[in-house]
Formats: sequence, structure tokens, C-alpha cells
Amino acid sequence: MSARRYRRAALLAIAAFGLVAGAASADDRSIALRLQGERLVSEGRCPEAMALFAEVRARDPQDARAARLQGECAFQLRRYTEAIEPLESARRLDPAQPQVGLTLAMAHFHAGNLQAADRELEAVAPSLPDRAEVPLYRGLILLERAEHQEAAARLEEASALRRSDPVASYYAGLAWSAAAERDKSRAALRRVIDGHPGTVWASEAERALAQLDASQKLRRWARVTVGGEYDDNAVLRGAGVVLPSDISSDADLRGVWNAEVGSELFRNGTWAGGVLLGYSGTLHQDLDDFDLQYPVLQFWVDRRLTEDSFLRLSVDAGYAWVDTDPFLFDYGTTATYEKSWATAGTTRIFTRYARNNYLFGRIDSPPGPPFLSPAEQAAPGLVRNRDGNSWLSGIAQRYPVDEKTEVRVGYAYERYDARGREYSAQAHDLNAGVKRLLPWEFEIDLSGSFIYRPFRHSSTFPDPPGSGLYNNDRRHDRVWVANVVVERPIGENMSVAARYSWIDNQSNVDVFDYKREIIGLYWTVNFDN
Repeated sequence: MSARRYRRAALLAIAAFGLVAGAASADDRSIALRLQGERLVSEGRCPEAMALFAEVRARDPQDARAARLQGECAFQLRRYTEAIEPLESARRLDPAQPQVGLTLAMAHFHAGNLQAADRELEAVAPSLPDRAEVPLYRGLILLERAEHQEAAARLEEASALRRSDPVASYYAGLAWSAAAERDKSRAALRRVIDGHPGTVWASEAERALAQLDASQKLRRWARVTVGGEYDDNAVLRGAGVVLPSDISSDADLRGVWNAEVGSELFRNGTWAGGVLLGYSGTLHQDLDDFDLQYPVLQFWVDRRLTEDSFLRLSVDAGYAWVDTDPFLFDYGTTATYEKSWATAGTTRIFTRYARNNYLFGRIDSPPGPPFLSPAEQAAPGLVRNRDGNSWLSGIAQRYPVDEKTEVRVGYAYERYDARGREYSAQAHDLNAGVKRLLPWEFEIDLSGSFIYRPFRHSSTFPDPPGSGLYNNDRRHDRVWVANVVVERPIGENMSVAARYSWIDNQSNVDVFDYKREIIGLYWTVNFDN
């Protein structure tokens, strides 16, 4: 070998030896740091250990053990979001450790990513058939999604795998309760109380059991609201309408009240039913001819369809007096379907039939309108007969934006068939609102609606009023409504509220074209067992 070739081989050997020696030195340093970190973990000093594991990973990004230990340490410290990246790296570097996937699933759950947690649990479940954490966290995910029946089954499975842990039994009790399986809920909660006395879980289970027992009592309630209002158009005076000589103003102050008492009559499994009696009225300062009294009686039956939906059928009847004269007898039936969604709030779909019988004397129309038929001309009072049938259907959605805010929207369609031609109409009602919790326990509710009501015929009221002329176009009204309510509780069973309402009934017939503003202050007492 020539001197030149010898020197090259020697240099290569030295370089190779240096690289190997350096790698060995780096490896020894990483091992030492990792061992030191493990010792700190065993001493309960996870924050310090995590810094060492991070240094090991910086030196050797392929060190699966350091990544796993860093992630597990972060999980123990409840730094769940911080635990996800090292755990994912550990699983990628060493897929043969299903325990890493389980810890990663739990970290995703506590970080709020239910979809990722569910995906990880599904992947590790076949490899960990005896680990209670798998059905436990699957049950918790289902409970978060309001799939209560399936959640309870998974939580019971977790409880059977690890009887020494009260967590699964406690949440199984909550899930069974939400699924209306009260006997199973009581048994699960009783396991926690009897098996783990003196623990926080036993205390929470006792509280949940007390609430469960209270919920099985037939509900009874009473609510009374009294208040005062200023109404700047209490007589609903339309454009151009001249007030009668005995009415000095269309504005007035009035007292208002609304009371209701209700009780469940039975509750058995998926069925429940009850009765409600309501009574509302007004007492005017000057316009006592407009004083109203209106009692209502209602019966209802509920049928729970699934864990988060039910159907209600109710029948009701009411009788109203204006001043002391009979004014209205109405009755009807309503069917309602309501469903709660895991993340999309609550949907209510309803339909109602009602019959209205107006009991005051018929208002004769003048014989002049040229569009009336000979029969209508001969019986003018029948033309303005308001008795009729109402069919109403609609949908309403409530959506909780956050813990302090709820938004709601809705649409309803009504068809009203009156005996006389004057009041037969359709109506389209679009409405929306938002409720927001404010500081110092105040709550504000902003709502509004737009109603388009096309009538089937021209009005028989002179237009303009008193002119003897008539609008041959079909009557149509556009009603704009806005409400602002601010309420605050006072104590446990009372609240006070202030309300402002604005109504603009835009009609192509002057007698029905009016604006109205109402300002009110109300006090409510509520009792509920």
C-alpha cells in the first residue's frame, strides 16, 4: 500500500471512530437524561421530568420511550392539549404499544375533541379487551352526545371490569337517569354510595340520588304575575278613526295579571299527563269597557319517543269576558313534537286546531258595499261574523350559543275560516329572538316578528272611515312587532321584569291600520316542587 493510500485509510478510520464514539456518547447522555427523568416521575416531580424528556427528544427524535413518558407526564398534570403531540409521536415511532393510544384517546377527550377520542378508542379496543378505561371513555363520549341508553351500557361494562373505581358507576347512574331508567340509575348510584363511603364520589352520588327521587314526584306548580302597563293605543284605533264621544283618549294605564296552577296527574315509564288552570285579565284606569277576564283549562298527555324526544297532545278551552259581557268561547287541540340535539339545541314542531265562538252581538255592515252578494246584502250582520276555525302549524328552534346566550327562530302558518267573509285569512309568521344573561343576574330578551296576513275578500268597512267609500282590493295586513324584556330574580321564587313592546299593523284598510306601544313593569312569584 502506498503512503498516500495508507494516510487516506487512516484518516477514514479515525473519522469513522470519531463518529461512532460521538454517537455512543450522545446515546449515553440521552439514556442518562431519560433515567433521570423516570426517577423524577417516580418522585412525583413531573414538571422537571418533562423538561428532561424534551431534551432527550431534541437529541434523538426517534426515542419513542421519551416521547411516551413526556406525554404521560403531561396527562398526569392535566395538561391534556400539551400531551397530545408527544403521545402521537410515541405511537408513530412504536405502534406496538396500545397503551399509548389509550392515553392519547383520554387526552383528546379531556381536551374536548370527542371525534378524535372516539377514533383512538376504536383503534385500541381490540388490543385492550380488559382495560376499563376503554368502555369508560366510550361511555363518557356517548353521554356528551346525549346518547344516554348506549352510554349507560358502556359505563356499566367499565364498572364490571373495575369494581374498585366509583367513576363508571356514578356516570352510569347519570346516564340511566337521563334515559328515564330510574331503577337502573338508582342501582348504579347506590353501588357508589355503599361501595365507596366517605368519598367525594359517594357525596355526589347521594346528591344525584336525591334529585332522582325528587324527579319521580308528580310535579305541581303555581305562578302568579301582576303588573302595570301604559298602552298608547288601548282601543286599537286605526288611521282616520274618530273616537266615540264617551272615550276621551285611546291611551290608558291598566293593571294586568296572569295566574296559573298546574299538576301532573300521572307519570308512568314513557307516559305522563297533567292539567293546568290559567286566569288572566286587565283592569283599565279609564277605559273600563275594555277590562278583560279570561280563564283557561288545559289537559295534556306526553309520550316519550326516544331519550331526547317526546310527543305532547293537549286540549284546552277558554271563556272571555270584556267588561262584564261575554266575549269569546274558544277551544282547541295541539300536537307538539320536540327533540333535543347534542349540539344544535332544541327543535319544536307543532300543529293546532282551534274553534272560536264570539259571543257579542253581530256588527251590521252598511248596505252600501257594491261587491256584496244579494244574500250578503240581505243579512249584513253575517258578513262580519268572526266565528270560525283556525289551523296553525309551525316550527321553532332554540340554540344555545354559549352558557349565557340563547338564540331562537321560528315560522308558523295559519289559515282562518270565518263564517262571515270579513275575517277569513291566511297568515305567515316569521319570528326570532335572543336571550342573554347580563352582569348582576339581569337577563335581557330581544324578540321580533313579521306577520303577513292576506285576507280572502275586500273589507266591508268604509275606507277612509266614515266616507261611504270602499276599497275593492282584498285586505292585507303586514304586522311588525318588537319586544324588549329585562328581568332579574329576587330571591329564589320571585323576579321583576320591565317590558317595551312596539306593534305596527300596516293595513290597506284604514280602520285596521294602527300603531301601538306598551311599556310595562311586572312582578312574578313562582312555586314549583
